Amino acid sequence: MLPVKDPASLFRTVYASGEASDSSGSSYRLFLEMQQRTKPLADLMAYAPAAFASVSIANSAAQRLTQQTVSGNYFVVLEVPPELGRMSSREETAHRGSTQSP
Repeated sequence: MLPVKDPASLFRTVYASGEASDSSGSSYRLFLEMQQRTKPLADLMAYAPAAFASVSIANSAAQRLTQQTVSGNYFVVLEVPPELGRMSSREETAHRGSTQSP
């Protein structure tokens, strides 16, 4: 069980396209359509499989981290507050590939 407010209310759906990834964005468009159709009954979030990334801050040596791409409402749906800083707003993450400026 995930350490969230109501883990029993979470359900996982899988896009069964047969492809591991979809660079055309059709799976993201499907997510957006499903998200609209499930309101107001539920909120839908999305995530991609975890991957490795190298991160360097202020010219320090690069560190290898595990990163995961998630939809803008991921932490809101899980009701997990930020440890530091703030959450991204829906407007900031409304388009595929959008990023939040520092």
